[in-house]
Amino acid sequence: MTRICAQYHRQQHRDLGESLRWFKAVHCRCYNPVTGTCDPDCPDGHDQNGMVYVEQTVNPALKALISQIQQPTVDPQYGLIQVSATRISVMPDEIPLARLDRVILTQRPLTARPVLVRGNGTLLDPLTNTPVVAVQSVTQDGMVYQEGTDWQLNGANIEWLTGGQHPADGSRYRVEHTYHPTYSFVGLEDNTTPYDAAGVPLPLRGVLSLV
Repeated sequence: MTRICAQYHRQQHRDLGESLRWFKAVHCRCYNPVTGTCDPDCPDGHDQNGMVYVEQTVNPALKALISQIQQPTVDPQYGLIQVSATRISVMPDEIPLARLDRVILTQRPLTARPVLVRGNGTLLDPLTNTPVVAVQSVTQDGMVYQEGTDWQLNGANIEWLTGGQHPADGSRYRVEHTYHPTYSFVGLEDNTTPYDAAGVPLPLRGVLSLV
């Protein structure tokens, strides 16, 4: 009976879940476990936690269930309040998420509207919200720049095209674009039970925090 239950959850994840990219959090090569610090000149490009993130291969058939939940938190002004949080559920023998791992939700694009500064001496202006899905508009003071004539998307950059119209070097302009958000897996829910009595993996559930 427990195995049927586990198989039910597995099929539910595959039928109703969403695709994702998964990045394993690992300590950089210069991490000192005694002091808990890293060399600031480490070539690995670690974050403030001394972690680097290595993308793992995820079978396209494997999915995660994503939902919004309400979590209690203490606000210094209002006391105990409920806040919305993003919850993830995976089968741990398929996608063994661990604390601080990162995931990119590829079916839930968000919209960003950053103000960029036109680069001096370069045709590329980087976008910080990545991976970029698509650019909807590039504007400045009522001027709408045309894709393919004035600019094109080059990776995570707005590339200004020779012969097109450009903002003046050093001036500010706005870009509206969609991107796939990156989340950090902050840990398991308190009531998560990784295995049933027969040792069959049950869903691993926890909360994601937008990076």
